[in-house]
Amino acid sequence: MSGKLFFATIAALVFSSMAVRGDMREVARRAAPCRDLAKETVYGGAGGNAYVVRFKGTCGKVPRGSVAKVFYSLDEQKAALKSLGKLPDVKALAGLVQEKKEFDGPCVHVHKDDDCCSHIKPSDTCHFMVMQNGGSKTLQQCVEGQALAPDTLKGLLVSAINAAISFHKLGWYHGDYQLKNLMVNDACSPRTLKAVDLDYMDNKEGTPGESWNKPHRMLRDYAMLLGTCDWGALPLVDFEYKSANVQKEAARIAAAAEPIMSPHCNSAWNLSPDEVVEVARKLKTAVQGA
Repeated sequence: MSGKLFFATIAALVFSSMAVRGDMREVARRAAPCRDLAKETVYGGAGGNAYVVRFKGTCGKVPRGSVAKVFYSLDEQKAALKSLGKLPDVKALAGLVQEKKEFDGPCVHVHKDDDCCSHIKPSDTCHFMVMQNGGSKTLQQCVEGQALAPDTLKGLLVSAINAAISFHKLGWYHGDYQLKNLMVNDACSPRTLKAVDLDYMDNKEGTPGESWNKPHRMLRDYAMLLGTCDWGALPLVDFEYKSANVQKEAARIAAAAEPIMSPHCNSAWNLSPDEVVEVARKLKTAVQGA
């Protein structure tokens, strides 16, 4: 073998080796958990009471801004995926990311002082369910953290009612339709509203004329939103508003909603789903006119 051929062969082998190592590094980079997963995630960060991680950048097929909900139990994750996989395709719902619905990763979300999770090691495998970007603030954070204009509060509630009507018309109900489970952008724009924490959404009919049937659960969404009917949600007037004018606006909205909701608080199960939607339309008109 001539000297030139020898050195050419060595050079080719070196470049080939470098290319292989580069390919391996690229494969490893793609297989490794996203950088966001190396950070501690937040309890309730997506508006619901669960550990979540928000992706600040794209990660493979996971779009920027997506939220991954963390499960330690694989069975619980699969049950949630099955439930959310049946949801209607409604713009107002921050549902599953279809391109990448799930993945496994280290349990870096664990807080050692949590009673529920102190036994989980960060090196354990957790199961993630990837949800669409619902927004950056909950409605509760908007009303309690910013000096909103009165019209903005009204706009947020009207958007929330419209969102509920959109999936109620398809026969679905949310199950926990509170301000903490509705999200918007940083500016608290009503046009950006999306519902999150969708694990309890369902379309089961229940028994006609009995409590907790579909009409009852549908009306309950509006009651939880406005804190009416004494069904467990904080009344709209009891939030800690940053502005006295918004506090007064909340009182006007609550007063306008009362005569629409109160006749059905103890008999919602006797309505039909279409009748609940009609009640919601009247509620929307009352809120707009408050």
